[in-house]
Amino acid sequence: MNDRDLTEFDSAVRMTGFFAANNDLLKNNAKAISMNTALLADIGVLETAGASRVSASGMRTDGTADKRAAKSDLNIYVRKIASTAKIIKKEEPDFDNQFKIPRGTPSGQQLLEIAGAFANDMTPAVTTKFNEFGLSGAISTNLTDKIR
Repeated sequence: MNDRDLTEFDSAVRMTGFFAANNDLLKNNAKAISMNTALLADIGVLETAGASRVSASGMRTDGTADKRAAKSDLNIYVRKIASTAKIIKKEEPDFDNQFKIPRGTPSGQQLLEIAGAFANDMTPAVTTKFNEFGLSGAISTNLTDKIR
């Protein structure tokens, strides 16, 4: 179904909902009952025919949700690293804070570049420092896995 077909289908579903909600007012109206019956039949046919198309469409876009979730997870993780690094810098001024995120929302590519730079800067000494401040998962391999 294209967008127009989906709009018409949604409209038909809403109309049957209207008939169901106002059944007391329309139960004696033969034209309304006839229209509702025809709509329900058409909706049944469209749902049956469209089920396989929707399923095939879902298979084409199956990885999209996973990609969005992975990007969100990486963004959260990178921001945790940056905020922990700020805390470490406040507590220990000698700490060389290489973990900074530019203002704004980074694009997917920028986020990958930032995360890659963080992974490169995550030396064993820095990892130990992050562990001391409560971010125990801040190791280069964990970050690399999230980048992948």
